[in-house]
Amino acid sequence: MGLNSKNVNSFLSFLLQKYKKQIIITSGFKKISILEEIIKSNFIKKTNNFHHKLYKSKVIFFKNLDFRDLEQFVKKCKILIACEGAISHVSNSLNVPSVILIQKNRKQTALFWTGHMNLINRIYRSPIKNVIKQINKIKL
Repeated sequence: MGLNSKNVNSFLSFLLQKYKKQIIITSGFKKISILEEIIKSNFIKKTNNFHHKLYKSKVIFFKNLDFRDLEQFVKKCKILIACEGAISHVSNSLNVPSVILIQKNRKQTALFWTGHMNLINRIYRSPIKNVIKQINKIKL
C-alpha cells in the first residue's frame, strides 16, 4: 500500500475530515517494522497508549492488544476500517458498519468469509490515494 509517515498522515487527515470522529489505531503483538517506524516518527508515548503529534488525542494508537481488548474497542466504534480477517466478523456481529481492505488476489476468499455480511464494505488494498478514493465513495 506504499505505507510511510506521509501517506499515513494524509489518510488520517482524510478520515478526520470525512467522519469527524476520534480515530483509534490498534496493533497486535506481531512487530511490523513500518508500523514501528510510523509510531516512532508520528506519535508520543502516553501512559498506556500513544497520541499523534499533530492530531493529539484525535488519533490514539494502542499497541499489543489481544483479541478481547480489540473486541471491546469494536463495541464502541461508530465505523471500523480494518484489513479483512476475524475483526470483520466481530464488527458485523456487533452491528458496526465496516470498511475492510482485501487483497485483489484474495477476493474470492474474502467474499466466501464476508459475502453474507450486510454491514461490510470491501475495498482493495492499493496505494493510499486509491484507498481514500474508494472510501470516499462509501456511504456509512
